[in-house]
Amino acid sequence: MHEVWEPLDVVAQALAPLLPGRVRMVPHPLALCLLPQAEALTGLALADPVVVALMVVSLVVYLIRKDPLAGIAALWKAFRDRLDQIISH
Repeated sequence: MHEVWEPLDVVAQALAPLLPGRVRMVPHPLALCLLPQAEALTGLALADPVVVALMVVSLVVYLIRKDPLAGIAALWKAFRDRLDQIISH
C-alpha cells in the first residue's frame, strides 16, 4: 500500500503507527454548493428554521458496516415526538 487518505484526525492518528509516513489527512470529498434560493423552498412546506439531514451511502461498502437503515432509525428515534419536525421514511 502506497498511501492512506483519511479525513478524520482520530482515525489518521490510529493508523499512523501502523503505516509510518503513509497516512495523509485529506478533507471529505464533498462538493461545495450554493444554498438554494428561498423561492425554491416554498413548495416544500418546511418549518422555519429547518434542519435537513443528509446521509450518503456508498453501495461498494458492506451494509453491516455502514447501515443506512440504522441511520434513519436513529433520526426517527431522536425526532419522532417533535411536532415541529417532518420525518419521511
